[in-house]
Amino acid sequence: MTLKSEWLSDINDMHYKFGTTEWVDNMHRSKNYKVLKDFLAFRLDFLEEEFEETLAAFMKGDHKEVVDGLIDLIVIAIGTLDLFKCDADEVWDKIHNSNMLKEPGTNKSRQNPFGLPDMVKPEGWVGPKITEKNCGILPDILTKLELDRNKRDLENEFKNNIANSQYE
Repeated sequence: MTLKSEWLSDINDMHYKFGTTEWVDNMHRSKNYKVLKDFLAFRLDFLEEEFEETLAAFMKGDHKEVVDGLIDLIVIAIGTLDLFKCDADEVWDKIHNSNMLKEPGTNKSRQNPFGLPDMVKPEGWVGPKITEKNCGILPDILTKLELDRNKRDLENEFKNNIANSQYE
């Protein structure tokens, strides 16, 4: 099997055609992290929905729909990385290199009915070093939103403490 190296480019073209890239860029520029976090959740739900459809096609023995579903999963996953400006190529290489440092063996924590070797982490194995830079705008969405929420919670608690002190 060979993979078409233009997959990411094709998905990027699709996002531009439908205005999705511009929309995400505008939301990020305006620091609308809540909407972007909701959009990420929507994309993750989309993956789950597509997986369930693919699984249903498998259960029916519909090979064409299984292939269609697997491609749709890839499109959504790669597309999500693209929209959130993640450096998918660099992270792919890091994860691949890390996986290649694993050794064939047996993972006793799960059944292996096929007898194929598991990927076992050897002594001293270190996982891939994914940096914040590799994660595109996700740190803004996931970290800053949480910091903003914590700040709001503290401000509300402070206001409540002041309000309650008036009645003591």
